[in-house]
Amino acid sequence: MPVQLIIICEDDALHHNLPFQQQWNALRQQLQPRTLAFAAISSATTPLDLDIRVSPANSDLPWPVFSLMQQTTTYPPSHVLVLCRSQIEIQRAKNAGAWAVGLTDWYEHTTPPPTEAERELVRSRVLDHGADAVIDSLSEVGDAIDALNAMIES
Repeated sequence: MPVQLIIICEDDALHHNLPFQQQWNALRQQLQPRTLAFAAISSATTPLDLDIRVSPANSDLPWPVFSLMQQTTTYPPSHVLVLCRSQIEIQRAKNAGAWAVGLTDWYEHTTPPPTEAERELVRSRVLDHGADAVIDSLSEVGDAIDALNAMIES
C-alpha cells in the first residue's frame, strides 16, 4: 500500500506566505486521487487546504504524527510522508517511523530569494539531520512519493 498521508510542519512564516499556500493547494489537487489525507502539525490556523491539524509539541516526540495517523486511520507509519525543514521535525517523523522529506523551498519566497549556495547549505543540513530525501519544491512531492512507494513495495 502506498503513501497515504502527507503531513506538513507549519509555522507563522508559512501561514502568511501566499505563494506557498497556492503551491500547497495546487499540490493537493494534483495528488488528491492517490493520497488519503493532507494534514499539518501547526499551532496556527492557516488558509492551507487541510483535512486535519494538530498542535505541535516542541520536541521530537512522535505524538503529533501518531495523532494524525490515528485520525486518518493511516497505518503503518511507513505510509506517512512528513515534509520537514528542521532537525526537530525530521527527528519527530523518524521517531514515528514515517518518511522525513526535507523541503528547501520554504525559504524561496523570502526577499531576497536564497542563493544557490544557501540552498545547498539547507539541503546539506537537512540530510545531516537524517532526512530520507530532500526536495527543492512542492512540485517534486509527487516524485518523492513515487520513489518512496517503490521502496515500500520492494
